Amino acid sequence: MEGGATVEKSLDMLRQARAAGLKIPVLAMVSFSVIFKRGTNEFAKLCCANGVDGLVLPDLPLEEAPAVVAALGEHGLGSSLLIAPSTSPDRRRRIAGLCTAFIYYLSVSGITGERASLPSDIAPNIAQLRQVTERPICVGFGIHTAEQVRQVGSLAEGVIVGSAIIRRLTEERSRPDSNPVRATHEFIASLAAGLR
Repeated sequence: MEGGATVEKSLDMLRQARAAGLKIPVLAMVSFSVIFKRGTNEFAKLCCANGVDGLVLPDLPLEEAPAVVAALGEHGLGSSLLIAPSTSPDRRRRIAGLCTAFIYYLSVSGITGERASLPSDIAPNIAQLRQVTERPICVGFGIHTAEQVRQVGSLAEGVIVGSAIIRRLTEERSRPDSNPVRATHEFIASLAAGLR
């Protein structure tokens, strides 16, 4: 935000990347307050016009999710909701049933950020989720090493890394020879080594 980032500028950046040939699916993580402020249908149109394929909705309450997911779906946008280790089996089933893109499983309960090790209950929790959904399962929160990527990649279809990338971008800004694109590429390449 200090650099002048806005929702519109972020979406325009994606539109430009699409025009330059970006073909991979892009899901934007967005607080529901941002969607609510603009109206779900208007926000969905804005996303579609700029090349977004779906939304990760980290703070959308389950009770409000069906109407929002349906509205996004009418515009062709996929939806991903979060499931925590502490989520009850019934709520897991209901949340998974609403996800039209992938399930975002939190490796730990609490706030995001890098952790020294991953909890041992990831495998049984993913196994339980597989009993209630055929959607891909992606795991995030705290992942920041190639070994953690290897561990999660052996259990799930996707590995989500956010805070670790943001931290490296922040550190890169303070370097005299700052090159955030190169630094991000090198870090992601180091993580991807865990999948080989």
